[in-house]
Amino acid sequence: MDEEEKLRLKNRPMKPKQKEKLDRNQVKLTGSRETHDGAGESLLMLMDEVIIRSWRDAFPLLKRSIFFENDFAAIQHEHMTKLSGSMEALDIIGEKEHISMDGRMELFRDMNPEDMYTGSRDTIFSRENR
Repeated sequence: MDEEEKLRLKNRPMKPKQKEKLDRNQVKLTGSRETHDGAGESLLMLMDEVIIRSWRDAFPLLKRSIFFENDFAAIQHEHMTKLSGSMEALDIIGEKEHISMDGRMELFRDMNPEDMYTGSRDTIFSRENR
């Protein structure tokens, strides 16, 4: 029940200042409701756009991503097919140079550089030439 009606039931007149304040508050309330309704409608439109139609915004990105992945896979496939030739060449080099697949790193752990050197001993690095 509003203020004006309460006073009427009690048979009391509303004071002019009170009436003026009530009118100002009524104008504010009406303005607030209009602002709230406008903002609510705007929010609903935005939610509708995002929920129902946002996939259209992501569609070009999705299509370009798939195109990129497809190109990348094709390039990678091309490189991988060339690796079999590289493996064959490495097998030939390994056999020719007598290179063990176990490697030499474990042997080097406790060796001095002079003991592991496999180059020619008559280079400038050898002790005899110092």
